[in-house]
Amino acid sequence: MCNANSNNILSPAFRTRRIPVYYVFGKHEIDTDDFIAKLDETFPSKDQPILIFYDVIFEHMCHTIAEQLKATGRDNTVMSYLTCRSTIHSDDEQYVVEEYCGRQYQRLKAKNLEDYSVVYIGEEGRTLSNLALSFNKNSVRLA
Repeated sequence: MCNANSNNILSPAFRTRRIPVYYVFGKHEIDTDDFIAKLDETFPSKDQPILIFYDVIFEHMCHTIAEQLKATGRDNTVMSYLTCRSTIHSDDEQYVVEEYCGRQYQRLKAKNLEDYSVVYIGEEGRTLSNLALSFNKNSVRLA
């Protein structure tokens, strides 16, 4: 069992296919309406490509956030998903599946990764620092 506060639980050393692993994450709530309102203030253009990452304590909220973003017409907003929970597969050749910091996301091949703004839901810490270093050509914002 992994400690929810461990920063290494999503590293390749902890991923295994032979030994059953049970992940335990804390659950924190986020006001999704407030989050989307702040996202609209920060990125007024719904055409702006945005890539959303989050702390593991918000993993249970990611599908709700993704659905609400699509309902508001933010089709260029991409939600990442923890690789320990699911693996994204795409047979559609217009998309590419990529992985960063233990999270996968699917984006359009036609858009350059540098065109995306990165939003992180969580507190400042190692994960945000790793994302900022990994996406050093992107605008990285803390939500």
